[in-house]
Amino acid sequence: MKIGIAGMIVFAGFLLSTLPMYAQEYFNQGYLDPLSAMIFLQLMFATILIVIGFAKRKTNSLIHKKHIIFGSFMMIQPALDRAVGHIFGEVGIQWLIIYLILFGLFIWYYKKVKWQIAVGFLVWAVGLTNVLMNM
Repeated sequence: MKIGIAGMIVFAGFLLSTLPMYAQEYFNQGYLDPLSAMIFLQLMFATILIVIGFAKRKTNSLIHKKHIIFGSFMMIQPALDRAVGHIFGEVGIQWLIIYLILFGLFIWYYKKVKWQIAVGFLVWAVGLTNVLMNM
């Protein structure tokens, strides 16, 4: 229980350190570049899931666990992109395959497509399409 509270404090610190970067980019350029917009949307969806999970921690521990885990996954893209880039060199089809496998593992674990996974995949796919169209 103490670790969860500490995790929320770290998460709040993460948001307080990250959101100003997006705001600064938006105010300097007047828009977010496609990759930043993709990651920002994933961050917002993850924040919603984590807040719901935190709110449900005492009443429904299963919802708490699912929301926190998938919300954390939605925030991992920048780190995962760097890892795939370091392992495979240029980010290409390997990156896409790894993401599809990871989304597939969530579906396999839950034995169905839950709304969180569907929305998360949609946010990721729309963001990826926007990035690829603006390359």
